Amino acid sequence: MNERSATIPNLHILTSASHKTVEVFNDKTQKIEKIERPFWGLNASLSMWLWSCFAEENIDKRTKMWENCVYHYIGNHSFCEPHNYKCFEWQKGVNSIQLQFMLYDWVHKWTPIVSKVSSIGSTCMNEAFNSKIACYLDKSRAWNNINIRVNVAILEWNDPEHFLGDIQKALHLPPLPERCVKSF
Repeated sequence: MNERSATIPNLHILTSASHKTVEVFNDKTQKIEKIERPFWGLNASLSMWLWSCFAEENIDKRTKMWENCVYHYIGNHSFCEPHNYKCFEWQKGVNSIQLQFMLYDWVHKWTPIVSKVSSIGSTCMNEAFNSKIACYLDKSRAWNNINIRVNVAILEWNDPEHFLGDIQKALHLPPLPERCVKSF
């Protein structure tokens, strides 16, 4: 937690589901335990379960869904909606109380994170836009002003088919030859 969020009470920082999914499944505590690969066979199913939790907008319901996955995977569907819902059973965990407790601890470790993820969307579009700006900030191009480069990136992002024409009109330049236009 950074200093700024530590000083503001009741601050809810919503993060992207994409980033948190990667963080949850790269959790090193899965590999520290003495049992080799304790959650073997669960990663794909847990990942789908996590994404279904992220799709739920109600944070309390999302948290309950996430915490219920332990019972769900060992075959107890009394907490599932609908209650007769049945699917994948984690045989390794069904047969081992120790693995059930390990999964329970791991799930509860990530419960606060699951409740803070935004269900609105992801940061993919922001990342794509920043990538577009980075293309114009290439140091091999000799442009003096960073603002010009960022503005060109914005123009291309907003109207990729006509941005060159808009720049030409604004600068009162003659039209580009056809062979140059095709290269964009």
